[in-house]
Amino acid sequence: RRLGYTLAAVLPAAAFGLYFWLGSPASLVAGAKAPDAAMAAAEHDFMQLVRQAEEKARAHPEDGGAWVLLAKSYAFMERWPEALKAYEKATGLLPQDASVLSGYAEALAIANNRVLTGAPMERVRQALAIDPDDTKGLELAAVHAYQERNFAEAGLYFKRLHQLLPPESPYARDILASQQE
Repeated sequence: RRLGYTLAAVLPAAAFGLYFWLGSPASLVAGAKAPDAAMAAAEHDFMQLVRQAEEKARAHPEDGGAWVLLAKSYAFMERWPEALKAYEKATGLLPQDASVLSGYAEALAIANNRVLTGAPMERVRQALAIDPDDTKGLELAAVHAYQERNFAEAGLYFKRLHQLLPPESPYARDILASQQE
């Protein structure tokens, strides 16, 4: 359940970041004036971005960044089998990128009925060895410790994660509540 709440908080933020990076932010201003039209335009723009990411990954299969972008897009859309395949490609091309490893771990866990034991945790450990402040890695490590009923360890991971977040963000409040629990 915590993984679900956390994903619900993180994935929209990632989508907006992706949208601002590759999309048309001006359509958000129009959205204030016409919410339905803006939502349709944003959805269309996002799907266009996904198609562009697919084309770029196919055209340049050696471009790890293209595979990461595609994997994160699929994950946002909850197209987990496609996200898993894209993360497999990305980790092969970027084996020392902590965020790619932790994203891959998440996709592996979701494909495995949200169980983090085994291969997903191996990737989490690799990610945290590369970057001890990898937020997704810390989140997944905390969730795994919680699943294993190792509440003290889960609390430590949640505490480390909370220290990295903007204190007033809803995600930070959720993490703090998880830590306190």
